[in-house]
Amino acid sequence: MSHELYESWLVSEQPLTLEQKDELKSHLQSCPRCRQIAAGWRSARTQMTKSGLASPTPGFSLRWQQTLAERRLQKQTKNTRWLLLALVVSSAISLTALVLFLSNSLAIVDWWLHTTLTVERTFGWLKQISLLVQSWLGGLPSFLPPAVIILILSAGFTFLLLLWVSIVKRLSIQGAPQS
Repeated sequence: MSHELYESWLVSEQPLTLEQKDELKSHLQSCPRCRQIAAGWRSARTQMTKSGLASPTPGFSLRWQQTLAERRLQKQTKNTRWLLLALVVSSAISLTALVLFLSNSLAIVDWWLHTTLTVERTFGWLKQISLLVQSWLGGLPSFLPPAVIILILSAGFTFLLLLWVSIVKRLSIQGAPQS
């Protein structure tokens, strides 16, 4: 005979239906093993409810707070050591890279030339853009005040921006035409 169902009913905190109670009662009358489990469980439950909560020993919270401060200090010390180790390792790696870079004098000259050429090209592009804008503004009638010229340029730029947004929106919704 399987006793698992009856044992689970005995220790369950869920209320049993009337049928289950009657079935358990008749089983307990015929089964000494389950009667022993039921008696042991009732005794254990009674002792658990009688005993109440255990109170801490005197000075517990003070000791706990003192050890808490010590644990926090230990954790902070550990974190500081890890940070220091990370800084030392990263500094060593950076220093090694710098030494390797500086040990090759050709690399320094190459870097200097590359940087100088990049700066020169950037200023050249800015000068060309400046000349282009001046040529566009030179073609405008001289009787227009500067505020009107700026307004016209802003309106044109806004139109181009709106056109671009509408094209991107159309392509993102409909997709590109298939050929």
